Amino acid sequence: MKERLRGKAIALAALLFIAMVTGGPAAASTVSGAPAVAAGAGSDVVSWGVNVHPEDADWTLEGARRAFDHARKLGCRFVRTDFYWSELEPARDVWDEGRAAWFGAYIDAAAAKGLYVQVILAGAPGWARDLYGASPDAFFEEFEEYCAEVARRYGTRVHYYQIWNEADNFLDFVSLPDDWRLFAGGRAGLESRDADFETYANLTSLPWSEWALDDWMRRAPGAIDIVGVDYYPGTWAMTPYEDWTPLRRVLEKTTDPDDPAYGKKVAVQETGFSTWLCFWHNEKDQRNWINASLPALRTIVSAHNARFPNKVVSCTWYELRDMDTSGGWWLEYHFGILRSDWSKKPGFGDLRARIAEFVPR
Repeated sequence: MKERLRGKAIALAALLFIAMVTGGPAAASTVSGAPAVAAGAGSDVVSWGVNVHPEDADWTLEGARRAFDHARKLGCRFVRTDFYWSELEPARDVWDEGRAAWFGAYIDAAAAKGLYVQVILAGAPGWARDLYGASPDAFFEEFEEYCAEVARRYGTRVHYYQIWNEADNFLDFVSLPDDWRLFAGGRAGLESRDADFETYANLTSLPWSEWALDDWMRRAPGAIDIVGVDYYPGTWAMTPYEDWTPLRRVLEKTTDPDDPAYGKKVAVQETGFSTWLCFWHNEKDQRNWINASLPALRTIVSAHNARFPNKVVSCTWYELRDMDTSGGWWLEYHFGILRSDWSKKPGFGDLRARIAEFVPR
């Protein structure tokens, strides 16, 4: 949780600034029911997953299994979960064996429910942050070692790794020109212990995001297999619910032979809708968003996958469960399709239906 809340005050200021210059939040769609969408029109199977932070499962296997049951009810094939560096290696070169065992049991519990785990390699501990300031070279060596150790412990049970998280985000402590070293080092660490895997790198929709992606691709060629887009139309982005411009731009880049990202597979690595009342949104709005935004997304994905070999391979709903439905003071607390008491929000069934439409019949 401490990783998720770091810098939120800064982000709130930025969000309010965006609201001022764009005229406030996007107008809510008036959609109240599920539109009829033909399934599978020329599209390959797109795997859907849901984000589950360890704290969303209360750091218990019982909570994890409960989360996995809900993920399966949504029609998800995977859960995307932070294997926090700060939890696994709280002191330099000292691993917390209890936490390491919990993550292993988490993977096994997911598999028992018919789900695989997409591992996020991020969440740097304080000592690593300090190390970056003192000696960037030493920091990147330690990050490579962390990735290698995760692969050594879990590689036979994990195929997909996300290296870092939103490296282009202005809140990230690693400077933008250094970000490529995260991907190069992360890949090298994984390859040292795991022979069969694929990597994601996710980016936001900030003004410099395309530059960042180009830099990663040029300076760490081969490190990234799947380019993930984190985009929240109507919440983080003050755009209409149906707007998917950042995804369209990434698809254009990955199908342009002259672009450094050419040929890369693509994912919607994070999307969703916060029901934070202080931001003029509620649970009904989330349901409307699901029924407006996801069909628009599916149209784009289906058209691309029918035409190009580099598929959109996965989408992830962020996230399964609210951090604090009743008392959360911040937008990030309310992205769940479940409330913090595990009860379903009104859009749960709609989300299940929209996910099903991504799978050809």
